[in-house]
Amino acid sequence: MPTCKQCTTDFPITDADKTFYAKISVPEPTRCPDCRQQRRLSWVNEMNLYPRQCDLSGKNIISSCRPDSGLIIYDTHRWWGDGWEGLNFGVEYNEGQKFFDQFFALHKTVPHPALNVTYGTLIDSEYVNYCGHTKSSYLIFDSDYDEDCYYCYSVNNSKDLVDCLKMQRSELCYSCIDCDECFNLFYSQDCLRCSESYWLKNCYNCVNCFGCVNARNQKYCWFNEQLTPEEYQRRLAGATISSRQAVRQWQTKYADFRLQYPCIYQHGIKNDGCTGDYLKNTNQVADSYDCWEAQNCRYCYAIYFSSKDMYDVFQWGNCQLMYEGVVVGENDYNCKFCFQCYNSCQNLEYCFESHGCKNCFGCVGLKKKEFCILNKQYTEPEYLRLREQIIQKMKADGEYGEFFPAAYSPFGYNETTARFYYPLSREQALERGWRWFDQEEKNVDHKAPPDDLGMVTEDILRETYVCACGKSFKIIPQEWKFYQNLKIPLPDQCYICRHQDRLRQRNPQHLWPRQCAKCQKDMQTTYAPDRPEIVYCRECFREAVY
Repeated sequence: MPTCKQCTTDFPITDADKTFYAKISVPEPTRCPDCRQQRRLSWVNEMNLYPRQCDLSGKNIISSCRPDSGLIIYDTHRWWGDGWEGLNFGVEYNEGQKFFDQFFALHKTVPHPALNVTYGTLIDSEYVNYCGHTKSSYLIFDSDYDEDCYYCYSVNNSKDLVDCLKMQRSELCYSCIDCDECFNLFYSQDCLRCSESYWLKNCYNCVNCFGCVNARNQKYCWFNEQLTPEEYQRRLAGATISSRQAVRQWQTKYADFRLQYPCIYQHGIKNDGCTGDYLKNTNQVADSYDCWEAQNCRYCYAIYFSSKDMYDVFQWGNCQLMYEGVVVGENDYNCKFCFQCYNSCQNLEYCFESHGCKNCFGCVGLKKKEFCILNKQYTEPEYLRLREQIIQKMKADGEYGEFFPAAYSPFGYNETTARFYYPLSREQALERGWRWFDQEEKNVDHKAPPDDLGMVTEDILRETYVCACGKSFKIIPQEWKFYQNLKIPLPDQCYICRHQDRLRQRNPQHLWPRQCAKCQKDMQTTYAPDRPEIVYCRECFREAVY
């Protein structure tokens, strides 16, 4: 097995892997899967937004790039407009220089969009990123087709959600994770078609339940105990849930209660020959997470919509024959080492924010172009000859086959999505030559809203609070109305710390060998062997629950 050049651990390359690498004509990887994913995520700032000016119009805008990032940033609608041309920034390839040095010199001169959103589909949703078809929402990310949602990540086709993660087709939910078709649900996880309930885990078709685990088609249950409707309502009326202290007490009680019941080794349905977690309708997908309708993929994350033959891709889908990509999709084909390239791209390599392009190498910000290198137009024979020349030079320099180096990322490591999955200290990041965003001096005095909702007045809208991490935050009017209507206590953390807490409730994106607690069958699971949960294989879990 090869040894990762970054973390020095050994990692496998199977015969199937070698067949894929040969099929797309790339060298075998030199980093382990985790280090490759960490490098890709070091380029992704989804959740930090900053005020700055558009470098074209001078207009005040919101962007994921800080004013001191060193990049030229255009307001999103101007970036997508016809007021500039990417070919005007084209440069000649210099064989005497390394390719990455030339590429990133170009990267600093070509304009970049302020936010990664589906232009023209947002209504009253200025503070969102990696979103589309969104109305009246605030600080939601990686989400589409939503309305009146706040502080959420990866929620789709939903309305009136606050502090939710990985939700689909749901409405009026708070602090829920991985739930689908749910309504008026709170503090719950892995639920389907549940409503009017609190603290549920892996429950289907349940109504008016509190603190239940693995329930199916139940009503009026309290910690898996069947009650009469009258007794349930009496207990619910006596359960204080309008203060943070009371909520945390219920959470602690529920966390202990959940350990009495088995968990299934893998979250997902209709998967054939797959390893990973949170998979749905997949076939021959290995070591992948949060993937739907995928086939013949490995080391993929958050891939949806009929994707096939892909390795090492983060986010999106509906594409084929992709390798080492970030936010690629929508009918893309045969694209390698690309960042935010979509809309029917074909045969791209080392391209950045280029859309509808074909046969391009090392380009930034192009739209519907073909046979371009470093944003310079060539004829097809010229392109093919120069492309081969560049690849040979990159191989000699140890560059070809590697994704864009993290050292070139315009973001501090602590701004990127990488920090959530691969946390590093400031010293560790700088030691690797990566950036770190040293924020302005933080307010060290933690200032939280009143604990009990009954003690809160509308004056809170004029207050600025301080999370324990030092980041300031405010309560917005829409959020305040939501808490009031549903009797939910106000948060005492900033939205990013709340997001981190939700992520910790999901299993890590890592597989361990473990045996089924009932039949001792060997499994690959995201439950580490030293965790206290009772973990069953699929067959034993079905016997226990159904």
